[in-house]
Amino acid sequence: NPLVSEHRMGKPVFLMNSLKTRLVIGSLAIFLASLWSLWFYVSHTLRMDMERLLGEQQFSTVSLVADRVDHEFEDRIEWLAEAARQTERTMPDGPEAVQAQLEAWKNLFSKFNGGTFVTGVDGTAIAAIPLSSGRVGVNYMDREYLITALKQGQMAIGPPVIGRTSKPPVIAAPIPLPAG
Repeated sequence: NPLVSEHRMGKPVFLMNSLKTRLVIGSLAIFLASLWSLWFYVSHTLRMDMERLLGEQQFSTVSLVADRVDHEFEDRIEWLAEAARQTERTMPDGPEAVQAQLEAWKNLFSKFNGGTFVTGVDGTAIAAIPLSSGRVGVNYMDREYLITALKQGQMAIGPPVIGRTSKPPVIAAPIPLPAG
């Protein structure tokens, strides 16, 4: 018996016109398109959630800081109102008495790092702390917030301005003397 060997040429596994190949490639294409769509949807959703959460966190932080600033500002306004009441008693005694009264309030300068001053009804500063600020004798009647305080008897908060005698920007909050 002779040994006969036959070599069979098998069919290639992937033929492009084969139905099996087309189904596999079509399924793979659908799977990749679905995967890409899912990735796009998830990344878009996560981005929107992150933007919302960051916005809420920033709003919370700003609200907290604004609340703290509001409390600090109210505290300073109370200090000014009390200083105005004390100053009203010394006004008839002249500018020297008003200056002494301001200097007696040791904590007033620590609350207002831009300084504090008292004006007469004409808007000219008659006393100031620190005295070295050079405010005494300077007229501030052209400032809208001071006009409101003097003419209408209402507290007014001015916009940030460059001080007349000091160069850093300041925010003025004039308190009129109590009517009495």
